[in-house]
This record gives sequence, structure tokens and C-alpha cells, in this order.
Amino acid sequence: MTSEIALKFVFFGLVALAVVLEVVGDVFSRNGLLIIKTFCFMLDS
Repeated sequence: MTSEIALKFVFFGLVALAVVLEVVGDVFSRNGLLIIKTFCFMLDS
């Protein structure tokens, strides 16, 4: 695994992470309480 491939892998990983965080943040700001309730319900069951 050359350093060039490693750099590309890290770069795409960071881009993917940024996109995921953006989407999650957008959904969470709209449905925050719903997500928290669903998460708590999943933990209880």
C-alpha cells in the first residue's frame, strides 16, 4: 500500500464522513426528539 493510495483513502474517508455528518445533522435538527425517543425505545427493548 503506497502512501498515495493511503492519502486518497484518507481523503475520501474524510469527505464521506463530512457528508454523513451533514445528513445526520440535518435530519437530527428536524427530528431530534423523535430520534432520541426511538433510540431510548431500542435500548429498552
